[in-house]
Amino acid sequence: MGAINFWPTSLQLMLLFFLTLHSLAVEGRALHLEQKSARGRMNAGETDKAVSGVVTLLAGLNNPSKLATCGMRPNYKKEPIRSRTNFVRVVAGMESSNRWPWQVALVDKISKDPFCGGTLIGREHIVTAAHCFDGKNQNDIVIVLGEHDRSRPEGTEQEFPVDCIHIHRRYVKDVPYNNDIAVVKLKVAPGNDVIIDDFVMPACMPEKNEFRAGDSCYVTGWGYTNFADLLVGKKPQVLNEAKVPILSNNDCTQAYGSYISKKMICAGYLEGERRADTCKGDSGGPLICQSGGVWKLFGVTSWGDNTFCNPSPTDAVPGVYTRVDRYRSWIKSKMEMDNCPSKR
Repeated sequence: MGAINFWPTSLQLMLLFFLTLHSLAVEGRALHLEQKSARGRMNAGETDKAVSGVVTLLAGLNNPSKLATCGMRPNYKKEPIRSRTNFVRVVAGMESSNRWPWQVALVDKISKDPFCGGTLIGREHIVTAAHCFDGKNQNDIVIVLGEHDRSRPEGTEQEFPVDCIHIHRRYVKDVPYNNDIAVVKLKVAPGNDVIIDDFVMPACMPEKNEFRAGDSCYVTGWGYTNFADLLVGKKPQVLNEAKVPILSNNDCTQAYGSYISKKMICAGYLEGERRADTCKGDSGGPLICQSGGVWKLFGVTSWGDNTFCNPSPTDAVPGVYTRVDRYRSWIKSKMEMDNCPSKR
């Protein structure tokens, strides 16, 4: 029997072409609607497609298998960071507006209060201060992402237990808290992993020497805002923010002398009637700076001499922060560890 000829005519080819285009258009609209309506779990590639104007961070700092969106805020607005003429005074702090999706709360399981802050830097890791874990058991800690107003559930929170804590091996307890930095791995599982959305997103990591004295950055946290509240143990319910300038190493050294190392930075105001600063309860939280339209973790809240959370101190007592760009390799090595060590 001879072979049957199935080659289509030109008219059939044209008809097939238009039918294919129609089918693709319908599928494209369906995908678009699905992406708009879904807040649910997306892998890194899907997130990059669904979120407009995103940048990407190799969450493991050059580990291509852990790609994640970073450094973008909802209702993002680019802000100038080079302002060197004056350190204009700002209020001691103000309520934030869900603008810091990388902010993390380290919460005591028993008291339900945040005792430190932190910064999400990937899908499973946060950076915080090593001193936050002095005298703490990791089993008594829960990590809360997407938190803003602690007084009520907002539907944006994501809670995870701690898988392991990596504290810098050269961390020195007590002031001046040398190498005051830690990487925490979240305990995630299939179906219970971090959801990247408008309320939860990693911060980007800084390049070396990317920011310098005079650049304006932000600090955020649920720490005490005045001495009266500190006395009675009353922390703010809503996340607070304050804009602070990075200070030069000379200014920092003049304030604190030999306590300051090259792996620390100071930020804040040396004079003024009211000065923005961090205080007890803000430890571990971010000093976040903007570069190229994205936000990068430049510092980790560590210590300072404004012991009583005074918005009008008589002395120059700026906040001291662990300088993250000096720990890039160390952070990368901890994020790339497949298994948690038996002891932190």
